[in-house]
Amino acid sequence: LKGELILYPNPVSDVLHIGPEAEFEGAFEVYNVMGSLLLTSQEPAIDVRNLPQGTYVLIKRYRDGSLESAKFMKR
Repeated sequence: LKGELILYPNPVSDVLHIGPEAEFEGAFEVYNVMGSLLLTSQEPAIDVRNLPQGTYVLIKRYRDGSLESAKFMKR
């Protein structure tokens, strides 16, 4: 469902989960605060262990071109 992007746990240390759990066609993208794309995933759980501590933006990009975003912190 659009408009209900939930990231947990936040802050995260290993695997970031994205909710709500629902059928979704598109991609999840993780960007740093400088706007560089760091990770992409089709799955609603992203391993962020290799990212340095800091603030990141997760984009949920739908196939129709629309998107949602939310910030999370990696510790």
